[in-house]
Amino acid sequence: MTDQGGLPLSELLPSDVNLGQAIKDKLSGSSGVPPLAWNVVGTQACNALNSVLKIDVLEVVGDAYTTLKDLHEYTDSSKHPKGERSVVFLGEHSFSTNVLPALDIGIGTLPPVTMQFTLEVAVNVRAIALTICEGCITSVGGSDADVSALLKYGDVELVSKKESKRVQLPAHFDFKAPGLAIG
Repeated sequence: MTDQGGLPLSELLPSDVNLGQAIKDKLSGSSGVPPLAWNVVGTQACNALNSVLKIDVLEVVGDAYTTLKDLHEYTDSSKHPKGERSVVFLGEHSFSTNVLPALDIGIGTLPPVTMQFTLEVAVNVRAIALTICEGCITSVGGSDADVSALLKYGDVELVSKKESKRVQLPAHFDFKAPGLAIG
């Protein structure tokens, strides 16, 4: 992650999410835990989840673009030789992708459990420029977008879908070298 972006995924979650009930349900045989403890556990789990989701939305957007079939030609070195930089413009489009954060949770003497969450991220982009070099997206930029997110554990929606206001994406956002491999 770089610090050029502006919207961490964690900001798409409400600050008052309490995961206590989901954790309690996962640890269903844990009747020895005092009821008040679930609020504390839920708050700590939410803090940990927010920490894990301090990923810039542009990182998620970039990863989603690596799967576009239209970009596969840029992995062919006979068409795009080593060192060539191509700028590809994409018009208005929408897509969704999932981020799968996991938390390891242990309470007292209970055996620890791993809980895998799903953050469904939907993005609406007006237009964007992708810079591609040697089969990797090296940067994105020059657009605005709105983003929504829905946090789930299994089939259970833990928070209502939260939509961001339309945000201006940076004019240029570099991914860590060598970039995001198109595949």
